[in-house]
Amino acid sequence: MLAIITLLVRQGCGYWFQRQLGGYTGDCLDITQQLAEIAGYLTLLAIATHYHF
Repeated sequence: MLAIITLLVRQGCGYWFQRQLGGYTGDCLDITQQLAEIAGYLTLLAIATHYHF
């Protein structure tokens, strides 16, 4: 599940950068990494909260 969320964030960012900027730069890659990491942490938090570890 975590891998799916990370891939969706990556694909979404790639699509948005291509559409808005016509490509991507190093800054775009940095923000994509940060967003994927945050999404991963939020996913883990949601799973942990759901199962009450």
